[in-house]
Amino acid sequence: MSSVTLGDLTRSFQLRTQQFSLKSEMDTLLIEVASGQSADLAKKVGGNLTPISGIESDLAKVRGYQSAATNAGVFTDLLQTALGAVQDQTQQLATSLITAGASGSAGTVSTVGTEANIVFASVISSLNSAAGGRSLLAGNATDTNPLADVETFRAELVTAVASASTVADVEAAVSAWFAPGGGFDTVGYTGSTIPLNDFRLGENRKVDMSLTAQDSAISEVLKATALSALIDEGVLAGDPEAQLALVKRSGEILQAAQTGFTDLRSRLGANQQAIELAQQSLSTKDYALQFAKLEIVAIDPFESAGKLDNVRVQLETLYSITARVSRLSLMEYLR
Repeated sequence: MSSVTLGDLTRSFQLRTQQFSLKSEMDTLLIEVASGQSADLAKKVGGNLTPISGIESDLAKVRGYQSAATNAGVFTDLLQTALGAVQDQTQQLATSLITAGASGSAGTVSTVGTEANIVFASVISSLNSAAGGRSLLAGNATDTNPLADVETFRAELVTAVASASTVADVEAAVSAWFAPGGGFDTVGYTGSTIPLNDFRLGENRKVDMSLTAQDSAISEVLKATALSALIDEGVLAGDPEAQLALVKRSGEILQAAQTGFTDLRSRLGANQQAIELAQQSLSTKDYALQFAKLEIVAIDPFESAGKLDNVRVQLETLYSITARVSRLSLMEYLR
């Protein structure tokens, strides 16, 4: 019967302790070789973690601004797309209206009126666009559409021009409805008068996002489009010549409104450019901070690889010794 002595237990414990120590050191070296960074930062910097903490704090700020810049970029890009769709359709409509008005043919009134009504509905839909569930032109009320539905617009405008008997009367009634404090402000615009907060892209850098569907450049395009759309609603129906004159007049107003709308899109384009520049600057700063941190925490990969290989050899040797010791017996010793 074999027996286990106190010396055997002590030796076994010492071997297991040494194995655990070598395996722990190997795990640490594997992490360092894989990451290229010291696994014990406190030891690497002599206990002074202040520089690393400062860099990590700056990185957190930069990445917060990067996230804001990304959101701002998506928001402004979608807004530019929506405004571009509005301008493309209304420019084409203006041309159609002016051409139809100049033709002198009453037969074109019905066709161009239908086109105007379709464009009017499409313009409202485009201006009611959202980015990630946030309305683009509703100011601070990002959870609601900036404009009422097209049926509400039509009903309100038809009522506004109900007593109009001339082109001048119709134009005056529609202009009054879209004027500050009129029906557009009280019924047509359903967003907030409080603008959307600026996008902050840095300590001293921000992008103005105060644009809403109440902007005069937008309301002028809406007014001119609505004026032409009323033809399809039967305004001045008993006077074909007056309808033809209204077609021409609405086309002229819509064409004139393009200048202000183009300026609006140019201002938005300047914001897009500012966002792109901010993204480039933030990306450069992010890289610089990461590099500065790496300079502090980086290890010599060749040195760590050499240590890892040395520990591996020691561990393999220890395993071999442990196996031999475990097979020792008096009979083996006497052979």
